Amino acid sequence: MGLGSFAVSFPEPGSWAEVDAGLHDLLKWWGDRVPHLLLAENAMERVLLLACVARNQQSPDITDERIAKVISHITAHLDQELMIGDLARAAGLSVSRFSCLFKERTGVAPVKFLEKRRIEKARHLLLTTNLPVQQVGLQVGFSNAQHFSTRFRKITGQSPRGFRKAPSQRFGELEEAKT
Repeated sequence: MGLGSFAVSFPEPGSWAEVDAGLHDLLKWWGDRVPHLLLAENAMERVLLLACVARNQQSPDITDERIAKVISHITAHLDQELMIGDLARAAGLSVSRFSCLFKERTGVAPVKFLEKRRIEKARHLLLTTNLPVQQVGLQVGFSNAQHFSTRFRKITGQSPRGFRKAPSQRFGELEEAKT
């Protein structure tokens, strides 16, 4: 059995620059010393997250054009309030038919899909910007910081601040290991 692969395109030049920088960091720190391996792990984690975000922002292999159109709409409007009725209208379907077809084609209910996309985008923003957590939540469509933090923790297992801090905590551990 062969290994699977997938293609990812980075339409925004800035995204590719971040991936390129992460790969350079990975190669720079790759070695047999534990502190360097941990830095290489951080760089690889960053590259894989950027690739996953980019891949997920592109429409998955969906044969139904209506559902693909809605997925594109969701991706482009994560910061807005997106109601099921509005998404169903965009697809030209009743709410019940839309919900059923969406789940059939994507494997997940529209509301769960939307929340997953919002959290993926939030993870990306937390790792690649210095925006306050509250601002990240607003940019991905959560109306308040408390709700954002609650949903983020439920899905990822850690708070947004903890998620952002994790790579720097590892770096701190590396500094302690050097002394």
